[in-house]
Amino acid sequence: MKVNFLFLLLCILAVSSCRRSDNKKDCAGIICDYSGMDFRFRLVDAAGKNLVYGPDARIQVENISLSYNDIKFELKSSPDSAKASAYISTSVQQVLSVMQMRPDTKEFTVPVVMKINTAGVESSYLLTIKYGLNCCGYSLLGLYMDKAGTFYKPVNDSISPYLINIPIGL
Repeated sequence: MKVNFLFLLLCILAVSSCRRSDNKKDCAGIICDYSGMDFRFRLVDAAGKNLVYGPDARIQVENISLSYNDIKFELKSSPDSAKASAYISTSVQQVLSVMQMRPDTKEFTVPVVMKINTAGVESSYLLTIKYGLNCCGYSLLGLYMDKAGTFYKPVNDSISPYLINIPIGL
């Protein structure tokens, strides 16, 4: 009888441990106040100085474009556009409508082409933006730049969450 009871107890524990999903995050108490489908970035030089806004600006935002296939992104300046802390933002939500994603996708990438026109010369950069699933939906994990595969992570600061500084050599 003791052996049967012990066997039954072990079977129940084994089955209950299989049902528990270690992939699930504990999202209790999490307040979501950020749209994860936004892409916020600054173009910076090797010293980290903002090349679009502030005293070191050398690129006008009108001379920057982002596109995915035939879809062009609308670029917006942050409210503090006169300062070096300013950034450019856009939404990648419109791209999701044309991308084929499985419902259980935990991470996905969006390949976009960034074009910058300075002094009549156009430079193109391939940015592969990577998003991951969290308690609030998807959020920016970082981006790969060009084929070299350098991965840039967001600078999570108080100015803007999930902001990436993209180094551009001019």
